[in-house]
Amino acid sequence: MRLVRTTITLPAATLAQVASLDAAIDRLAAAARALPDPDAPTTGEWSGRMVVAHVVLWHESFARNVADLAAGRRPSPLAGTYAVLAARTRTELGDLPIDTLLGRLEAAQAVIRQHVGSPRIALIPYRRGSRRYAPAEHLTVTADHVARHAAELERAGTSKDRGAHRAGPPARRPGGIQPA
Repeated sequence: MRLVRTTITLPAATLAQVASLDAAIDRLAAAARALPDPDAPTTGEWSGRMVVAHVVLWHESFARNVADLAAGRRPSPLAGTYAVLAARTRTELGDLPIDTLLGRLEAAQAVIRQHVGSPRIALIPYRRGSRRYAPAEHLTVTADHVARHAAELERAGTSKDRGAHRAGPPARRPGGIQPA
């Protein structure tokens, strides 16, 4: 499934950041679809499917938050520790087919594209209890995060020794946020 992108009107800098996020999502989707076995470990205990599910959980939250803010509603960001949210990812998304996950990811990106430039949005929540981020910062950090996961899947798709790239779940960015 390929997202049909519509023309949006945003400031040039924001449009470039959205395009960067679009490119990272396209890269992740291509890498996920190319995996010989989406359930094989790619990053320690995480399979390709779980990497995509992780990105979907965070990206759907980002989409809900910008849609709520653009509509004048109070957003409801994800709540819980990273371990709790990883468990939630496994429970809610871990058994879904890759194409279903990628469809949800692309649908969330469409919502973000539609709403992130709203004049009602000054700061976007990331996770309950954490600071809020300006749209430009959130877009940039999210694009970087998705691109890092895309690179992990690309390496896993070409590696004979999947899972040897790094032990454990993906590292958190020091002082940064980890949305998808």
